[in-house]
Amino acid sequence: MALIIFLMADLEHLRAFLATYRSGSVTKAAEYVHLSQPAVSGQIKSLEQQLGRTLFTRTPRGIVPTAAAHDLARSIAPHIDALETAGDQSGQSTEIQGTVQIGGPVEFLTQRVLPSLASLIRVGLYLRVTLGSSDDLLQSLIDNDLDLAVVGAHNKKMRGVDFEPLYVEELVLVAAPSWMNHIPKRGEVNVRYLDGIPLLAYSEDMPQIQEFWESVFDLAAQVRPAVIVPNLRALMTMTIAGAGMTVLPRYYCDAELRNGDLTELVEPRTPPSSRLMLASTSRSLRVARNRAVRDALLRAKAQW
Repeated sequence: MALIIFLMADLEHLRAFLATYRSGSVTKAAEYVHLSQPAVSGQIKSLEQQLGRTLFTRTPRGIVPTAAAHDLARSIAPHIDALETAGDQSGQSTEIQGTVQIGGPVEFLTQRVLPSLASLIRVGLYLRVTLGSSDDLLQSLIDNDLDLAVVGAHNKKMRGVDFEPLYVEELVLVAAPSWMNHIPKRGEVNVRYLDGIPLLAYSEDMPQIQEFWESVFDLAAQVRPAVIVPNLRALMTMTIAGAGMTVLPRYYCDAELRNGDLTELVEPRTPPSSRLMLASTSRSLRVARNRAVRDALLRAKAQW
């Protein structure tokens, strides 16, 4: 089946389809394959015509793959990935030999960053990972203990550190469905409706919670957290168990929202978000293997 598809379809059409399938967005796919959005849409339409099947349906929340798209992705993904990896690795294996020290938040590294570096590991890259807060990671970067760091966006410039946008994470206020009894079924949600729901936070300064409160309610969060634990998995499991409410990145809890373990207490028209940046120094980027890791992440972000 996969061989027949490869013979009948243009390789670039398949790359555009796979990028769209994985990212769930024509916009992100266009960025990844270096084409315009209309060009990617045209390639997918052409592929649908060749196959005689609809690959995506449009919904208010974006495009959704059809059963035919799932089948096609399973058939072609290993071959497309092998071709792209071979191209990336051409003449690169000797350049990336050695160890890259990278730091960041455990959850984002686990779900996004580290899987995106698998092809470099296969050709000889050594990776050492440090987990920690943005401030600690930036200091380690400045001290040359790290080569690259994934950190939250900083308003102030830091001498000698360059920041490149890596990811914009949408923030959601979630709780177990039982807490919805506190929220009126009609009308605009007011922050006072959240009184009495314990707050679960990642840290004392509550950066994501403050971002949500200021964006949605136009005020600072004055609630003292009932629980502080610097681990999103722990926060999510406690929230599912009914301990209270917390703010999580949507990518991290999307499956739990879909299956009903969690519910959104507030659904603002413009969801608040926080930015993650890839930090480096000119000194670290003089090393080819560090540049290879940076470039791999900047390419991969289009599909996150």
